[in-house]
Amino acid sequence: MKDGGGGSAEVDFVYTIDGCAIPIEVKSGHNSRLRSLHAFIDAAPVGVGVRVWSEPLAIDEVQTVVGHKPFRLINLPFYLLGNLEMLVRRYL
Repeated sequence: MKDGGGGSAEVDFVYTIDGCAIPIEVKSGHNSRLRSLHAFIDAAPVGVGVRVWSEPLAIDEVQTVVGHKPFRLINLPFYLLGNLEMLVRRYL
């Protein structure tokens, strides 16, 4: 898939729940960019994305950088990965 800057973009994982493809990016810190996740959200009919990281659980209302499409970003700590499906279902 192409990102907004003309390059290619790849999310780390895609998790399917009830026919919805949920993009997942795995990042080590708070200062990471989510260009691939934003490009996926802009291109797909989905309103939720997941960042797996080392910081605390947080749910953010954000917009994609290029298309300004609003979506919920679930910032999921590594240790809560087993709760991924429950959390995503809550915010679908």
